[in-house]
Amino acid sequence: MLDTYLDLVAKTDAKARQDGLLAALEQIGIDYSINTHTIDGQTVDNIRVPMHQNEMPYILVGVHYDAIARSEGANKNAAGVAIALGILRVFYFIRRTKARPLPLEFVFFDGYHQQMAGSRAYANHCDPSQIQVMINLDLCGVGDVVLVARGEHVLDSHAEKAIRQLETSPYHPALRMLDLLPPSDDRSFAEKGIPTATVSIAPDEDVVPIVGLAVALHNKEQVAVLPSIYQAVHQPTLDTVDTIQIDAMRQVMLIVNALISNLLKLMPDGIDWK
Repeated sequence: MLDTYLDLVAKTDAKARQDGLLAALEQIGIDYSINTHTIDGQTVDNIRVPMHQNEMPYILVGVHYDAIARSEGANKNAAGVAIALGILRVFYFIRRTKARPLPLEFVFFDGYHQQMAGSRAYANHCDPSQIQVMINLDLCGVGDVVLVARGEHVLDSHAEKAIRQLETSPYHPALRMLDLLPPSDDRSFAEKGIPTATVSIAPDEDVVPIVGLAVALHNKEQVAVLPSIYQAVHQPTLDTVDTIQIDAMRQVMLIVNALISNLLKLMPDGIDWK
């Protein structure tokens, strides 16, 4: 399943990437909408898949589907898209089985490489009070250590408790909790005061350099050398499907599934998702 979704989305042509994503959603059988926005002169197509009712507080799972020019964008970010599709498929089955809405929405952002135009457009048009937490998937296809970075607004939120519960889960040995990762689409939501959590995976030897990169970018310092995993995704000839580790994607999927399940159990009174 994950490898099928990966192959559909990891294309060098932007239209083919979008077509592959839409084909996957049609295979799953769920309704979606394409929302076109213009922001800072950039036109982007965000693809929304809500499972909630309009006024219902919800968990947002976000992942960008565009890639740099001439790249398959396999690790950045077709692997994340494939994982989101796999998770969406599971919760869509639950929603159909229970025949009731779930406080959950998936959004596939366009325009990440245009200063995160897609996620900024979504954040500008949403009601921040309605989003309980935004879970961001980025760099999810290579490595053996799953990284979960808690955003600055997580403290004292439902997200904080749900994330902490991961530390006692069966997946804990492969998990590393961080306070900071390099900026991604989560920033568009953090700027609106929304709690965020970014999930990635990386080789163990890259974890410390990634944290160093995150700190340098946060402090607006020059970066001399990128971690090896970041070097690869910025070179079109290296970010290819044959470099992706399906076991790494499965690890991320298990942890994100657990995080969403934890969050659903902690949703405000009156939302019965069971």
